[in-house]
Amino acid sequence: MMDSGVRSGSDVVRHLCARRRGRVCRKAFLWGLGALGEEGPGHVIDLLIEETQAAAWQLGARKVEEVRSLAIRHAGALQF
Repeated sequence: MMDSGVRSGSDVVRHLCARRRGRVCRKAFLWGLGALGEEGPGHVIDLLIEETQAAAWQLGARKVEEVRSLAIRHAGALQF
């Protein structure tokens, strides 16, 4: 489970690639609430869905299952 750092759809895709099953997006919804009032959280979820789809499509994935199967590091990547 990831409890921080989810501010965009690309963050959601990154966590899916890392095979995380849960994500907590508190700050984004609070910012939406502060900016747009009652309609803010709904607007934020719409943005996250659109950004997640766009990021997945850029990686060549059309479904969530395909995103989960992507390798986040290639064999020649630096190891720390």
